[in-house]
Amino acid sequence: MPGCYKFVYFYMIIYNFMRRVLLFIGIILISFFACKKGDLGPNLEADAGSDTTAQVGDTMRLDASGSLGHNYEIIWTITSQPSNDTVTYSQSDSAFFIPSKNGTYTLKLRISKDNEFSEDYKTVVVAGAIPLQGTLLNDITLTKINTSQETDYTVRSDLTVSALMEIDQGVIIEFAGDAGLIISETGMLFAENVSFIAADDKWKGIHLKGPRTVLVSCIIRDAGSSSFTTETTDNASVILTGNAVASFSGNTFESSGGFGLVVRDNAVFKLDNILQVHPLANNKFVTNASGPMKVPAGILSVLSSPNFTDESEGTYLTIYQSTYASTETASANISDFGIPYKFTGPVKFNKPLIILPGVEVYFTRTAGMIITGDLNINGSSSKPVKIDGFTSTTGSWNGIYVKSGNTLITYTSILNAGYRALEGLAEPAILTVEGTLNIQNSQVSGSSGIGIFLKDQATIQYAENFSGNTLQNNMTSAIRLAFDDVHKIMTNNTISAYSSSVPAIEVRDGKTDFLGTWKNLSAEIDYLIIEDVTLRATKSMTIESGSNLKFTAGSAFNISGSLDATGVTFGGSQQTAGYWDGIIISTDDHVTFDNCNIQDGGGGTTDKANIMIQPAAVNVIITNSTITNSAGYGVIIKAGASSFNIYAPASGNTFEGTLGPYLDEN
Repeated sequence: MPGCYKFVYFYMIIYNFMRRVLLFIGIILISFFACKKGDLGPNLEADAGSDTTAQVGDTMRLDASGSLGHNYEIIWTITSQPSNDTVTYSQSDSAFFIPSKNGTYTLKLRISKDNEFSEDYKTVVVAGAIPLQGTLLNDITLTKINTSQETDYTVRSDLTVSALMEIDQGVIIEFAGDAGLIISETGMLFAENVSFIAADDKWKGIHLKGPRTVLVSCIIRDAGSSSFTTETTDNASVILTGNAVASFSGNTFESSGGFGLVVRDNAVFKLDNILQVHPLANNKFVTNASGPMKVPAGILSVLSSPNFTDESEGTYLTIYQSTYASTETASANISDFGIPYKFTGPVKFNKPLIILPGVEVYFTRTAGMIITGDLNINGSSSKPVKIDGFTSTTGSWNGIYVKSGNTLITYTSILNAGYRALEGLAEPAILTVEGTLNIQNSQVSGSSGIGIFLKDQATIQYAENFSGNTLQNNMTSAIRLAFDDVHKIMTNNTISAYSSSVPAIEVRDGKTDFLGTWKNLSAEIDYLIIEDVTLRATKSMTIESGSNLKFTAGSAFNISGSLDATGVTFGGSQQTAGYWDGIIISTDDHVTFDNCNIQDGGGGTTDKANIMIQPAAVNVIITNSTITNSAGYGVIIKAGASSFNIYAPASGNTFEGTLGPYLDEN
């Protein structure tokens, strides 16, 4: 083959080879650019941007501007997430989404043109709690943003809610040291199974002022770092003030720096009719520094089944100065919830009061109870009731006054009252009653005044209504009662005087009932008669030998019925001639004084004598008696009356008086 042909032939071989190589390289390049990131189009490349992090509630702008291509359409979608969030404006350059829960969000960007498209993916990791602050003026719902037990929301300074706040179940809210949650006068709060906890050691608590708060199965822990009010001891997990209205059921108040719950002003608990939540039921109180509650007496009307099993040792359910209103629908009950009560001021019950078995109540110095209605203290032999001063010393609180209504007390110790007279009284006493008294198997001791005071028309109906009692160590007297009730307390009771200068029993005038027998109580002063008393017609009375009766200034013993007194002393509470008026006998019944001492009388303005016998007296025997220290005569026989030979030597009587021993006007 000529050389020129060989060259041409070689050239053609090289040319065809190079053309095939270039074609192959072109195909490879076209495939590379057209198929990058799995795209099917040769002119598009999606770029979703870098992976990032966020917090719940952040607005996450979605930027597709890094993508390659022209005139393409875009769409953003969320392919995986912990919630049900969506992308807003998903087909525009203004696309964004707002994560509502912590977790990992995966977003897909797809750009497309004609039959070509390209896709890219972006990851957003959402973590951390949402901060809440300031004043919330619009309704808000706090949802669970964390799938674990981590905090959902944080509060670093007081958060005020002036609208409706609803909190979903399982939400955890964490508060800094001096931060608290305030539901204002226009705010409302609904929370179920929500935890309110401290970020560190303690936080301030929840302050309710609004017209409707419902808490169900919530935990309020480590609050009470300080008080929302000017009263520093009001620090608590939750405090209600003003006209707040709330419904609490099944909550736990735990580890407060003060009380679990404080209620002030006109705040109340009521049944929530919409959600059917009990006013105040089945709540648990655990290791609160000052105790479970500081509340007014009205809270007793709605308090149901609290759990104080794990409450701090030595704490009390505290009731401060307040009134249980007559508008309450039910009587007031003080129940045994396994923790004692502490009253810190005078408390009025304008409805009947029932104190149930096992209750212990302690009173601070100026505290006491005034009941307008019946009082029933229902202790039992296995679960007695104890009512005492906080310091358990004589006269360490004011006492109990049953203004109108009847009193029934069983198996109860009422101790150490009588510090001052309660409102409406002139005399301090442990127990003052105005209606009927039935007290059995009880102790009334340690008064700095009277033990039991039956005031005005108060009475003991039957002797069996006063039995098994101990009245002792009462500084004025063990009991003050009506003349015709004395015999009803003589059997199966221990009644003693505080000292030799103090009477065991003080006696005021009574009704026209049977008088029975007055017993020798073995006291220096068994009975002190504090006003004129009358043994009425057709009634009889016996005074046991050795009894000592003393009379206050100006008082007199009028006898219009039958008396038998043997070995009895009648005298003034001060041994001064004329200190009391004496004994006036004007009855056709039998009257006997034998071996008696009758002294210190004759204090009347006329007819001054230890004994004056009126014309109506028809059967008087006075023998072997000493009738002395009269400011007038020992005995006066009024004109028309018989002398009954009481001045005869055979009578064995001794007479002495400032005006003479004996005066017979006949």
